Amino acid sequence: MEAFARPSQITDDPDYICGQHAPYFVVAIDPLGEIPWKSGKPDGRPGLEDARIIVITSSQASKEYLNLLREKGIAYLISRGNEFHLTEPMEKLKSIFGIERISLQGGGLVNGTFANEKLIDKLSLVVIPFVDSSSSVPTTFETGSFFKHPISPLEFKLKEMQKIEPEGLWLFYQRK
Repeated sequence: MEAFARPSQITDDPDYICGQHAPYFVVAIDPLGEIPWKSGKPDGRPGLEDARIIVITSSQASKEYLNLLREKGIAYLISRGNEFHLTEPMEKLKSIFGIERISLQGGGLVNGTFANEKLIDKLSLVVIPFVDSSSSVPTTFETGSFFKHPISPLEFKLKEMQKIEPEGLWLFYQRK
């Protein structure tokens, strides 16, 4: 895995826009610029061969990392400032790429970042009877060292529930 040097200063590079007319997109959240992309396509993901990648990173990403993204033809949007925020990049996804909604499939930190900015309007959870109490197992919503403030609670209302055989439940919530 390629390691990118931490920049000594905040980048002032502009966003890099390409591939706006793709049939669909994969949006990656990479605040520190650490994903070592091998190509501009989501490799090894059947059904996503025509997708374009858009990376949301921060002004802490190194110039080497931003150069790599440009070389691979990967668009990127930079969250400016001392704290990582998604509201402005989400607005740009809509205005530049025409993306009206996204399916969040991140881990607890990505989900926590979206929740912190109240960018989640629906919640779909699958519950299965499997318990793993190790502390290394991430939760659905987490905070990390880059959060300056605790996540404020979001309230949801149960809209639908289905049993998934043999022992699971699918719960669908709408934000209040």
